[in-house]
Amino acid sequence: MRVNKILAIAITEYDDPHLNKIQNCFDDVSKILKLLNSNYRFDDTLFIHRKEETTLSTLYSKLSEYFQNALEDENILVIYAGHGTFNPKLKTAYWQLSDSKPNDASSWLNIREVLTFIKASTAHHISIIADSCFSGALLQENRGGGITAYDNKKSRQALTAGGLEKVSDGVIGEGSPFSQTVIHILKENELRDLPFNEFSILVSQKFTVSKTQTPMFGTLHDVGDEGGTFVFELKQKPMAEINQSSIFDSLKVRMNNLYIPFSKSVESKIKNLAEIIEKKKELVKGQRYDEAAVFRMSEKNLFDEIINESLSEVEDNAIIPGLTT
Repeated sequence: MRVNKILAIAITEYDDPHLNKIQNCFDDVSKILKLLNSNYRFDDTLFIHRKEETTLSTLYSKLSEYFQNALEDENILVIYAGHGTFNPKLKTAYWQLSDSKPNDASSWLNIREVLTFIKASTAHHISIIADSCFSGALLQENRGGGITAYDNKKSRQALTAGGLEKVSDGVIGEGSPFSQTVIHILKENELRDLPFNEFSILVSQKFTVSKTQTPMFGTLHDVGDEGGTFVFELKQKPMAEINQSSIFDSLKVRMNNLYIPFSKSVESKIKNLAEIIEKKKELVKGQRYDEAAVFRMSEKNLFDEIINESLSEVEDNAIIPGLTT
């Protein structure tokens, strides 16, 4: 079972008064995250929203590190809500961050750089839900898909609030039209497995010709899409079972799928790791993201400790790791 992760970014506070006019981004993303973590199978959520976290230099470094450190057994759902802009001559879109200036492109995050990070990532599925102006520049083409066959192939996809156009932030306190629709579709869904393609179509169909924006979906430009699709999975199994499965699957990947027997000491640490993951998930579910970050760091450190100890035992006992699972 792959590890499903969410990387969420919401920018509502801007240094520049011209940009500091959108109101709903934080609340919109918070509502989506609460729904996803309550109803669907996700193992980790990183929510970046504070003003100091969303500057160009800080977010650039965070995205670079996040995607480069992702593993092949991980699926990543990226959610972005904030300002976006487009240069028609360069045919390039940008995310405008908390320290961006309206007329200074050097202070914006070029979408091509985000795609470069994604292209370098070994994660299995990477999908983006972008609620920003001109976010359609991310996309290559529309396409459809199934579940089983498509889940086995890597994907790099996006659903955007509009094409090369401005999109509505909505009425203060009510959310943007796009986020309201995303929440409605995810909340009403009864399919155990909802492919990202089908989800995107359902969201798009809610925007009639009377709307001033048209959501778009498709593959990301030249970043390794192989025709697969991310799947929203309604929760079915007990959380403890999901934790144990995720732990062993992740250990297999991190240890290059070598068959290595675990000592009692390591088994005890795996049990502690499951408890840490459970606490982290409960904090995420309660939208206590800062507290969850502490457990996320403990999780990473204990994962590394388990791997190092297991590999060390192999060397100490002269076990030849020739079997694969």
